[in-house]
Amino acid sequence: VVDRHGSPLVDAVVFFNFVAGDWPAPAEPVSMHQEDLTFSPHVLPIMNGSTVSFPNDDPVLHNVFTPDSIGRNFDLGTYPPGTTPLYQFDNPCSIVCDAVMLCNIHPDMEAYVVVLQNPFHARTDADGRYRIADIPVGEYMIGAWHELYEVDSLVVNVEAEKALPVDFRLRNFR
Repeated sequence: VVDRHGSPLVDAVVFFNFVAGDWPAPAEPVSMHQEDLTFSPHVLPIMNGSTVSFPNDDPVLHNVFTPDSIGRNFDLGTYPPGTTPLYQFDNPCSIVCDAVMLCNIHPDMEAYVVVLQNPFHARTDADGRYRIADIPVGEYMIGAWHELYEVDSLVVNVEAEKALPVDFRLRNFR
């Protein structure tokens, strides 16, 4: 996944949409840490219904909240170091939904939870590369999300045991 100039985009989320089947959310929470006054990871793709833990690994107070409706405008309140509040993202969305995570104590802290319908998604690395495995055979819409760009998508045909390279060049700013 690259930008309009061909530069790799880190923390883009590539996802398959409308994959038929029953895709229950993972039973175990996934984590978005607060460390060195930043959220880590900066982008966390999850399945709808997943619970996210927000451990405070800093020696200071933190808060996590979102003004976005996909997160039902939650506010976990202020909490001390060593505390790990949880939040379940169970507000379904149609294609891809993102919720900005903020800290009202540290206004420079910002991250994103990206909520998806199924487990077939990946976050890009520093080179803009990603890998999604075990996708059922069929025709699908595959999309790319990035915090600075509009979602781009295209239709692909997944064949059995055959690699399918899909590249995205994101051009339009949000």
